[in-house]
Amino acid sequence: MEKHNLGKERLIVPTDFTSSAVSRNVQEDLVPPSHFASSVKSAGAHRGIQSTGTPPPMSWINPGVTSIPSRDPSPANPWLAITQAQQEILELRMENQQIMMLQENSIRGRIPVDHLSDLRARSAERNEQWSRWESEWRLEAEKHKAEAERFKGQVEALQESAGRHREELRDRDSTVNRHSHELEAIREELYKAKTELSQIREELIHSSVQKERISSQLERLKTESDEEMKRLRRDVERRKEETQELALKAEMGRLQAEEEAKQQSLRLSEHLEEKQRKQEVELQQLNASHSAELAATRKTNSELQDRLQSMTSEVLQLKGTLMEVSTERDGLKEHLSQMGQAFETQSATLHSLRNYIGQLAPEKREKEQLNEAVERLNKEKAALQKTTELLTIRLNSVNEILALQEEKIVKKTSANPLVRNGSEGLQLIQLWREKVFKLCIHLRSKDIELRGEKDEFLSKFRFMEQQLQQEQHRASVLQHSLDNRIAELDLERVEKETLKQDLAQAHKENSQLKSQRQKSEVDLKILTEAVRRFSLAFENKVAEVDKAQSRFNTFTQRLTFAKRRVETIQGLIMRKVALQKVQQTSKQTKQATHRFHHIFSIY
Repeated sequence: MEKHNLGKERLIVPTDFTSSAVSRNVQEDLVPPSHFASSVKSAGAHRGIQSTGTPPPMSWINPGVTSIPSRDPSPANPWLAITQAQQEILELRMENQQIMMLQENSIRGRIPVDHLSDLRARSAERNEQWSRWESEWRLEAEKHKAEAERFKGQVEALQESAGRHREELRDRDSTVNRHSHELEAIREELYKAKTELSQIREELIHSSVQKERISSQLERLKTESDEEMKRLRRDVERRKEETQELALKAEMGRLQAEEEAKQQSLRLSEHLEEKQRKQEVELQQLNASHSAELAATRKTNSELQDRLQSMTSEVLQLKGTLMEVSTERDGLKEHLSQMGQAFETQSATLHSLRNYIGQLAPEKREKEQLNEAVERLNKEKAALQKTTELLTIRLNSVNEILALQEEKIVKKTSANPLVRNGSEGLQLIQLWREKVFKLCIHLRSKDIELRGEKDEFLSKFRFMEQQLQQEQHRASVLQHSLDNRIAELDLERVEKETLKQDLAQAHKENSQLKSQRQKSEVDLKILTEAVRRFSLAFENKVAEVDKAQSRFNTFTQRLTFAKRRVETIQGLIMRKVALQKVQQTSKQTKQATHRFHHIFSIY
């Protein structure tokens, strides 16, 4: 918006340069003597001097307006008015010379030579003074014109630089928009990585659940195997105790049978020893096989426990990495949210600064223009008051001098009888004085006009300096804003690079987690296969233990049967021994009775 307004701004020539309102006002304010009133009015009507209204207000810079306001028809160039004034001065000089020649012809010999020389010297001094003033005014006007052109070029250069700065700001805005789109793409990629991480987390949770289930199965199998081993050990110990008891009972039966049942007892003992040896050998074999199986199961169990510990450590590491990734992701989210908030606040402040600069610049400019116009008008008012006072004083003095000169001339003409046409001389002098008075008024008005033009040039110079300072301030503000935007873009570029690095690191960690997940899946498959093999081997061992248990049961049945046989044999032996003892006692009693009867028979 400012660019378009500055592009449409153009320097318009003030109306004070193109109108002769000042001279007209001055000429209207100057009051001629009473005897010059009619001549001045006729001269003013002859030269076309008429009273006009106040000139339109001065407009230095009118942005967006191309039409020049309507004003009185006057030369558009102030230097044309100066040339016209110079031509009028030359005409008045010619008339003055003609009047002087007429006076010399008419009053030759009656006017003193000193008076004519004084008049000529004064006219020459005035002409030299006016020529010197004109040359000075011309030089000053040319200087002010050159300075105005220079300031105009500086203002145009500043406008071009401001346009370039605005183009750069637009480019920066486009780059900022592009970076915002790239940030949105990065956010989408982060969201995808987040979804992938959540999937990996779910898979890891599932694998951890499977590992826990497998570990529970292993613990259950371990407890079952321990219980089975304890039960088998108790059975073996009980069998050993039973065999020891049977051995003690066999020894007792063997001692009781003694000699009579030596062979049978020896045979039975040998048979029993053979059975014991076989049973011990079988028990040793069973113990060795069971101990080997237990060692293998313990080894596999330790290997599985080691593998389970390694898997648990890997799972803990994966959980730690997942926690770190989640914390980094949360940090990145917070950083992105902070970046978005900072970017929104910066854009809002930039927008508000633009609006503030766009609103305050024209208000400040108008206020400064009004203050400058008021100061300039006050200065012009004071200068005009001084000039009016001086002119009134000079006019009164000139009127008094003219009145005295007229009285002297009337006295001389009335006293001199040789003057025939005194009225014509007086009329000629009166016309000459009117011309001189008009010339003085015109020169004074031109002096006032040139002074006003000088003041206008000075005010314009000050205004151009202020405008130059404003443009420099605006250019510095734009440069600062451009530097701020460049710094913001650098920060955004650095943040974008950090985000890219974080994204690459997240992708790398994601790939590592995927590889670890695949590795854990492979290890889990191996572990499940090992558990399956272990379960098959354990089932085979359980089947073998069941077979051994069945064989052990058959052996125990056979042993109980042998024990019962031994007990029956021992009972039979004891009965036989008892019968033998009874027979011996009966024999002894028979022998004793026989002896007693024999003795009685003898006695």
